[in-house]
Amino acid sequence: MNEKTKDILDRLKDLVHEGNIRRVLVKKDGETIVNVPLTVGVVGGVLALNAPLLLVATAVATFGFGCTVELVKDDGDIVEADFTEVKE
Repeated sequence: MNEKTKDILDRLKDLVHEGNIRRVLVKKDGETIVNVPLTVGVVGGVLALNAPLLLVATAVATFGFGCTVELVKDDGDIVEADFTEVKE
């Protein structure tokens, strides 16, 4: 995993741990390019959470500048994370 992807993954984990996140959307130019549910089961635990977040981090790193990540909470609120400043 390259450094950029690792940085994005670490930031995503921090955001997810701040609230009850149900789904993660990656958008570029207003179009959804990745839509990942984050349902962590009792058995899955850390692995069930890391795999989808790694997918999202890889997508952001691959598509580069202009990507935004929307974290949809259990109550329907949306938290937007902007990764436009992530270095190439």
